[in-house]
Amino acid sequence: MGGTKYVGSTPRPVLWRDGVVADSLAAVPDTFAIKAISNDEKTLIGNEYSQPASYTCSP
Repeated sequence: MGGTKYVGSTPRPVLWRDGVVADSLAAVPDTFAIKAISNDEKTLIGNEYSQPASYTCSP
């Protein structure tokens, strides 16, 4: 599940699994908000600075 976790006072996009952060998405900027994850679980879809944006995860 995609979501947000606060690091100090800064919200960060993260991936959650079983109630814990599974991936801190270090390569994704703080300004990205996850809205969906592709069916193959390789692309994060959302927005950044009020513009559509996506990030592709590499294995």
